[in-house]
Amino acid sequence: MSKFEAIIFDCDGVLIDSEWIKCRVNAEHITKAGYAITKEEYIERFFGENKHTILSNISQELGYNIAPRIDIQSLRVSYKEAFRDNLSRIEGVEYILNHRNRPNKIGVGSSSDAESLIHNINTARLMHFFGQHIYSTDAVQNDKPAPDIYLHVADQLNVDPQGCLVIEDSPVGVQAAINAGMTVWGFVGGNHIINKDEFAQRLSDLGAIKVFQTMKQLALEL
Repeated sequence: MSKFEAIIFDCDGVLIDSEWIKCRVNAEHITKAGYAITKEEYIERFFGENKHTILSNISQELGYNIAPRIDIQSLRVSYKEAFRDNLSRIEGVEYILNHRNRPNKIGVGSSSDAESLIHNINTARLMHFFGQHIYSTDAVQNDKPAPDIYLHVADQLNVDPQGCLVIEDSPVGVQAAINAGMTVWGFVGGNHIINKDEFAQRLSDLGAIKVFQTMKQLALEL
């Protein structure tokens, strides 16, 4: 039996291999708005950051607000088209979700907007594992690295934050879990993470107790 009362999963890059898709689409639309950036550069600079921080940083560099130049409706259409053609589960994620040693209580805490989050989890055919316990930072005041989303999920699961294990792939997500008083394990198996050993060390330095490249390795540690 697991020593944890609950597991809370980030979504993009942890449950579904979508982070590289989001980064590619974001880079294309930011480039179109007047700030040239490749997918690789976007991942290196902005992976895991919330959109407000990203646009604020770019606007400071440019000397003007880039946000009005980005067509949000067109961006959402591009997301849907890219996810429809490329979205897949993280390899082996069903192994941990079905593992006999995992806690009974599991949930999702993501910085994605609620509509996209539900759509993508449903597309990946993972909805039945989580039921109603799929939560977006739309529901809280502050985005990661603030602890709000993880404290909210713990509250909805009716568990003490100290009894929660968080699985995260981003630096700001690791910080959010630590700020919530939770144990955090890093995951670097997504296609958006190229230098996995280097990135694993980065997550460890931020406070991830363990870091894994496969879900099967992670599940065996429960």
